[in-house]
Amino acid sequence: GISPIPKYKIITSGLLVALFIEIINLNVLYLYLTKIFNIALPKDIFHTILILTFGVIASFSLAIFIGLFIKGSLKKKNGVLISIIMTLTFFSGGMGPVENKSILEKKLPILVNISPVSSMSKGIYSLFAYDNLNVYWHSLARIVLFIIVLLLLSIKYIRRKSYDDL
Repeated sequence: GISPIPKYKIITSGLLVALFIEIINLNVLYLYLTKIFNIALPKDIFHTILILTFGVIASFSLAIFIGLFIKGSLKKKNGVLISIIMTLTFFSGGMGPVENKSILEKKLPILVNISPVSSMSKGIYSLFAYDNLNVYWHSLARIVLFIIVLLLLSIKYIRRKSYDDL
């Protein structure tokens, strides 16, 4: 439709509000897990919240991408989004026996490496397991790359759609 505000500004403002809310949620969840359930999460709160925040942005980017490219009802778009997220979770080794992760890394390394869920998992695990942050930064970079690719494709689609409407 015709609006005095460009679509990218509307999307950006919606993303920023949602991101703000999710950052609050992440902090509450972090406190809840560590203080109520006494779960030992990485001591490095900054890096943990940083990678989780980029994980949230990755999920927003995927939702925007699906919302633009999949035609049909909201129910259909949600179904596609959930199935993609579940597939990415599977390729990260987040489903089934622990052995699945090593099998997937050997047999389908490309799918494991493009999964932002796998990158988040590796990044958070690296905060526990390694003395340096090399694996962490590599994992964060892959998540950022995932975000950039989806957002650029979405922007390209929006711009093309705008020209088609003229």
